[in-house]
Amino acid sequence: MQAGENVIIGSKAVEKAQEAVGKIKELLEKDETSNLRAAANADAAKEAEILVLTVLLTAQKSNFLVYQGRSSRENIDGCFWAT
Repeated sequence: MQAGENVIIGSKAVEKAQEAVGKIKELLEKDETSNLRAAANADAAKEAEILVLTVLLTAQKSNFLVYQGRSSRENIDGCFWAT
């Protein structure tokens, strides 16, 4: 955010995104968060140039087990997995 990029925090429920934005704004100076906002996932995805998708580890455990023996950074189906 300090570099001037717009940042959109998305969530299935926009209220959760707003809560996350609020927590971030509490930690940073006001002028550092002027380009930070909340949106529903669908709206954030429509507007973003780059998307970062995070998923709970419990939801991805089986994927990690499948790729466990691979190199530390390998492109698998278009995704980079770090182990």
